[in-house]
Amino acid sequence: MPRLSLRAKILRDLRELVDDRKQAAILRQQYIDEYSDYDSDIALMEDIMDAHVIDAEQYLLSQRYFFRTKKYRNRRSLFDWEDCISSNSPNLNDDEFLLLFRVTRSSFFIIRDAIKDSKYLQSELKRKKKTGIEMHLLVFLRRMGAEGTEASSAKLAHEFGIGKGSVNFYIKRVRKAILDLEDKFVAWPDEKEKERIKTRIKLKSGFQNCIGIIDGTLIVLHHRPHLYGDSYFSRKSCYAINVQVICDDKGKILYYYGGWPGSTHDNRAWQSSKIFINGEEYFAEGEYLLADSAYSACKYIVQSYKKVCGQS
Repeated sequence: MPRLSLRAKILRDLRELVDDRKQAAILRQQYIDEYSDYDSDIALMEDIMDAHVIDAEQYLLSQRYFFRTKKYRNRRSLFDWEDCISSNSPNLNDDEFLLLFRVTRSSFFIIRDAIKDSKYLQSELKRKKKTGIEMHLLVFLRRMGAEGTEASSAKLAHEFGIGKGSVNFYIKRVRKAILDLEDKFVAWPDEKEKERIKTRIKLKSGFQNCIGIIDGTLIVLHHRPHLYGDSYFSRKSCYAINVQVICDDKGKILYYYGGWPGSTHDNRAWQSSKIFINGEEYFAEGEYLLADSAYSACKYIVQSYKKVCGQS
């Protein structure tokens, strides 16, 4: 049986007291109605006490941390997000910002402008104690760009001067806001876009009719999955998920396919994707993707040259 916190115990006792006093008030009113000799001052005093008990219960319900002072662990002064995102910041130059958040400052503002109208973030900004979208995005990017204990909620809470619960809320809101934009930013190119991609690639490298590049990447997991955990142990000596990514010559993602365990070979993951299975729906005659030697040559893949065994 879970143990109750001190707040929960006091709240339970207050609720019992409120119920008892409500019953007493009903009996008292019945007595007053039947007997005129009841002291009205005593009745008034009892009514006032009833009101105080109810107010105490409501106040306790409105306080998440009832026994903390207003200055309890005021860590918000440890991190200045406005200084962090400023290009003139004396504490964090552009290289340091990129190292911590894995995006440039200009990219940060592009992402912010893309998600600022999201319903998941607007609902937060309507609150009295609102936190800016910038702070939400900084916490999200810091978590996404960190591994191990560096990505723990406790570590981020201390770094940003917020609570551990707030870290998780910020990340959840930004994740939902970004996923809402998937169809806008990740889409298979239409015929006109394909022609532009093929033209650029031909001018850059000489490959004709190439519409993109494919490769696999690993999304590192925080811990070993409980179900078939060994399957997720990758060649990079970490537990991860295999994700296949197709992008154009500018690095824009056209398609991604994930879910396979980290130990899965890139070629196997690719051959289970809907683009490979239903290739005629995505590739016109002669169109293909460039890939490294991990992939098998096929109608839609031109792989890099494989050395003959023993060849230097």
